[in-house]
Amino acid sequence: HKEDFGGAFPTIQLEKPRFEPR
Repeated sequence: HKEDFGGAFPTIQLEKPRFEPR
C-alpha cells in the first residue's frame, strides 16, 4: 500500500516512512 490513502496517513513503505499530511 503506497499512496492508497493519498498521503492522509503515514504510509510506511519498505523503502522509507513517508509522512505527507494532506
